[in-house]
Amino acid sequence: MTETTTDRAANVQRVLQLTQNESDQVKQSALQAIVPPPTRSTADTVWIILVLGLVSVLVLTILGLMHVLGHSIPDDKIITVFTTTLAGLLGLFIKAPGSQ
Repeated sequence: MTETTTDRAANVQRVLQLTQNESDQVKQSALQAIVPPPTRSTADTVWIILVLGLVSVLVLTILGLMHVLGHSIPDDKIITVFTTTLAGLLGLFIKAPGSQ
């Protein structure tokens, strides 16, 4: 029988209730037993989708900026989307402060 998302959510809640007085390591181990970490290929797929989505938004905002610059439309919202998306995309390639 296949586990549904509702079943998995109920199992997670049950484990969290049973381990509420335990240490974080015990909670993490118990949760990983019922919800295994994603495989490498799954993680790679998620990253590819995320990066492609951000690049798509970046390209669309560049096209929007090129269109708006020739008109008398306020461009502050498009510039905000552009800079935020660019910062998010660049943030994916920066090492975390605590990493070696």
